[in-house]
Amino acid sequence: MDITDLATRLKAGERRALARAITLVESGRKDHRAQAAELLEVLGQNKQALRIGLSGTPGVGKSTFIESFGCMSGKAYESIWERTVKIAPNEVVKHVFGV
Repeated sequence: MDITDLATRLKAGERRALARAITLVESGRKDHRAQAAELLEVLGQNKQALRIGLSGTPGVGKSTFIESFGCMSGKAYESIWERTVKIAPNEVVKHVFGV
């Protein structure tokens, strides 16, 4: 699999590329883990993403905050440039980054 091509298709918004990327990130297979790390490296080259980590006990309001923040972010920047808010579930973040 060509990871650079996958990254290009993912940035273009292709759903199949997104599905493949999610599979790589969530998989426990060694070959997938290596490809996921390579994909994250390729995607992170321009460093124009803001990552915010949230943690807390169940019911504390993490999902509510994420929904409100996403709506607020989209409205605040819609007149400046197009923004896309992407949400990664905590389980994926733990698996990828080991936190």
